[in-house]
Amino acid sequence: MQNARLIDGSIINANEYIRNLHEGKILCPYCDAPVIYVMPQEKDPYFKTTGKNNSIHDKYCSERRELAVFDSIRQIKRYTAKIDDLTDYKEYIFNLNLENIHIDEEHRGKVNEIGFNHPKKKLKYTNRYGNTKNALRNIRTLDLLAKIIRKNYKELNKIVFDYNGCKYLLEDIIIDQNKAFELASTGQIKDIDYVVYGKVRSLISRETVKYINLEEQDGMVPFTGVIFKDHFPDFTYDERINGKPVLIAGKLLLNKMYNKAQIIIKSDLQVSPI
Repeated sequence: MQNARLIDGSIINANEYIRNLHEGKILCPYCDAPVIYVMPQEKDPYFKTTGKNNSIHDKYCSERRELAVFDSIRQIKRYTAKIDDLTDYKEYIFNLNLENIHIDEEHRGKVNEIGFNHPKKKLKYTNRYGNTKNALRNIRTLDLLAKIIRKNYKELNKIVFDYNGCKYLLEDIIIDQNKAFELASTGQIKDIDYVVYGKVRSLISRETVKYINLEEQDGMVPFTGVIFKDHFPDFTYDERINGKPVLIAGKLLLNKMYNKAQIIIKSDLQVSPI
């Protein structure tokens, strides 16, 4: 957040902060949670809570701006579940393949279903999914994934993804920025597209690169979506997503210089408001 309140009740902007004068005396202007000053290298200064002790925004604080769907994703981690136990919920099993979000990769062509009058329909293997209710529903775009999450946010703990022939719980694919950093910094990244969720804190535009910085309130570590100049024409999101919750999909990377996780974004297909 850009503004904080001093203990005398006055409001101070992050650009007005003086370390020796204001350190240890700044609070959230809405819920009185203690905040700290942050001066990053690639974006403007700001205040944030640390997520430790009492430096956490109140549940109803306007600076927290939590969404029910994000809370539901976080709640999943409190319950232990085996994929085998969840596969009984057929309506919650999805075939996940996000290859369409990568605009510079050659995608496999769509194979049309043969008609019911075709001679090959008499072969047994063509009737494997004769009952469409038993066929896996395909998720090939980030927007569709966001829609499914919004629709089922109260039952996210039942969702299972079939991804490249492997089964994954929702929390293995859709992760927060802290989990993204853990995977990237420890080398545990799998060869899949991860979906990182968070709220956009700022959008920074430079001559050759753009940054989507996610909110770092309440103990969230830095995470950035990076768009290089060659892909500016394919990325049209602007201030419309500033301060909004989003999903960012792609290959996880570790930015060793700044010691944070990031995803290289090449088009709007890799970002979806939720």
